[in-house]
Amino acid sequence: MRRDCFFKPLQVPVGSSVVPVKITKSTQGTQAVRLSLRTRDIGETKARQAEVAGYIERVWQSLRRDVQALSKTQSVALAGEVYKRFTAALEDDSGAPDVWQAGLETNRTALNGDFGIAVS
Repeated sequence: MRRDCFFKPLQVPVGSSVVPVKITKSTQGTQAVRLSLRTRDIGETKARQAEVAGYIERVWQSLRRDVQALSKTQSVALAGEVYKRFTAALEDDSGAPDVWQAGLETNRTALNGDFGIAVS
């Protein structure tokens, strides 16, 4: 990729699903983010557009800020939130072995610092 560009993958929440979006920014700046809202209902379209716009704004804000260190209390609270969501997702069905394998790979990637984006 050219030096005057960077690429950022996002997982944008849209309704009850997540849509992968590739954001590329050149020296001219990103002008728009395009993705399907996955509905034709006008009311649902407006609600999802607002949800996506809010998410994208939080992403932009987090990219503008410097990296912030978390206190121990904040780290523990964040870990608790991750644990709560993880266990809630597995409450009724623990999932197939390939899902767990993919999770292990994701964890390895995250431990290397090569996964995701921090969004407040």
